[in-house]
Parts: sequence; C-alpha cells; structure tokens
Amino acid sequence: QAMTDLVGGQIDLYMSSVPTLLGQVRNGKLKVIAITSAKRSPQLPDVPTLAESGYKGFEAVTWFGILAPAGTPAPVVAQLNKAINVALQQPDVADKLRSEGGDVLGGTAEQFSQLLRAEVPRWAKIVKDSGASLD
Repeated sequence: QAMTDLVGGQIDLYMSSVPTLLGQVRNGKLKVIAITSAKRSPQLPDVPTLAESGYKGFEAVTWFGILAPAGTPAPVVAQLNKAINVALQQPDVADKLRSEGGDVLGGTAEQFSQLLRAEVPRWAKIVKDSGASLD
C-alpha cells in the first residue's frame, strides 16, 4: 500500500529496498534521494549514501536468508547451505538478483547466525526506543 500511496502522491517519502523500488525508479515514477547501505548501489550508482549526504552512522540494509527449524541436524544444515551457495553462484540466478538491485553473498550457516545475533537486538532496541507498539 505504501508504494501505491507514494506513486499516487498520497505520501511524500518511503523507505524500502532497492529491489522493491527499482522498477518504479526505472520507469520514472520515483526518485531515490539516498541509499541506506554503507556503499552505493551498483544499480543506482549516481545516488549517494545517507553517510555521503551527511547522516553518518546510519545504515540499514535488507537481507534475505533461509532458516530451518531449531534442532535440524548439522549435516542437513551443511547440505542445504552448500546447495544454496551453489545455486547463488549460478550465472542466471546471480545475474537476476543483481539486475534487481540485490547483492549475492552466500556464506556459511555460522556467518548467517552471527548476522542474526547482531541484527535482532539492534532492531529490537530501535523499535523499543521509538515507542512503537502493536495494537
């Protein structure tokens, strides 16, 4: 709904991921003011980062991961992780993700676990400090 409202002029600002917005940017419906990642997007190389725009210390990126139920045997996790990393390196998969504004990272299950251990408390604090609540 937010995208519809932005394109329709009901709201003036929207923060989302590059893949979500890229189509509307390419067809001239939206103008990107800044990128929230630490570096510029290869899909939008002329758009500065927030840090370059004077807002140092702000970084927010969208990431996607695949999770399995707690207690999944380590050999199964390793097999899934290997297959996912192989798939991410396939030229058609990698090219598609990049063309839509994504970065292809892959990695180990432990690296993803470290990311989750860092991101969950970070965003929990931001939500708590904002005073937001579920109604």
